[in-house]
Amino acid sequence: MSQYTAIQQAAESLYKVSGSKHIGRSFLIHSQEEAKKIIDELWEEHPQATHICWAYVLSVYEKIERSSDDGEPSGSAGKPILNQIKSFGVTECLVAVIRYYGGTKLGVPGLIDAYKSATKLALEASGKEEVEIEVIITLTASHEDTPRLMNALNRLPYKKLSTEVAEQFSITVSVKEEFVEAVKALQH
Repeated sequence: MSQYTAIQQAAESLYKVSGSKHIGRSFLIHSQEEAKKIIDELWEEHPQATHICWAYVLSVYEKIERSSDDGEPSGSAGKPILNQIKSFGVTECLVAVIRYYGGTKLGVPGLIDAYKSATKLALEASGKEEVEIEVIITLTASHEDTPRLMNALNRLPYKKLSTEVAEQFSITVSVKEEFVEAVKALQH
């Protein structure tokens, strides 16, 4: 697998039913830690929310699917969100639906429809695209050998993520999967 389908951009949707507001938010993520951080931030943004239900699918760097009903009846929120992500055909994606209760109980079928609809609207607003898998590599060299390393590296396509100059020179780069071996060969 050298490509995967991801959302093009984070997006937000609003689905209202019987006085309740369901705000769908989609995010591109690459780890469970990223998902947890975003969910915590959503609670900080929406401290008055009744529920923040969510689901995510990771299949490139980690292989995992998770969902949460956050106190809603079992299977009425997290699973419909997860199923929408899967049917949209994307991975590396988190969708959270922030619910503000409007005073009228929706019942399980109503909840399923509300969470499904808010998720679908957010994903449609996000769009989707094919993304090349990239691998993160850190290379090190002595200060004398740094020019040789950089000259060789500059002949290859890469994105510089960070550099560090201490006892040795160190550069961390992101490269497409097809160039991993060529970049690794620069380290000796």
